Amino acid sequence: MRHRGLHRLEVRGIQGHSRSAVLELKYSRVRLWPPRAKQKRYPPRTLTVLQAAERDAPSNVEPIDWKLITNLPVRSRAEAIEKLDWYLARASDPPPGNTVIWRGMARLTDIELGFTLAAGSCG
Repeated sequence: MRHRGLHRLEVRGIQGHSRSAVLELKYSRVRLWPPRAKQKRYPPRTLTVLQAAERDAPSNVEPIDWKLITNLPVRSRAEAIEKLDWYLARASDPPPGNTVIWRGMARLTDIELGFTLAAGSCG
């Protein structure tokens, strides 16, 4: 993914101290195909992968490297910041990362399966 812009963000550390972080934003659309055995039942998914990686982090902290996957399109720096802000506003969720992405993908699959089953029983 290529660099798409910067975003300055105030972050709070574990001990409650605030600091300013400059995040490098990258995003790209990807197409995910279901396993071959399920391709007749499930269509491919077009998703956006968004990465926000901290530039020049202080040496005493782990640099931010957040990754999000969404089914919403991201066509500009402003839209990337909007999606990142939506996620960060969710107080009950941990910081974005690999665990969150896969939990989200599992939930997306559950929702899709439920919709498919409901559509089949109603039609």
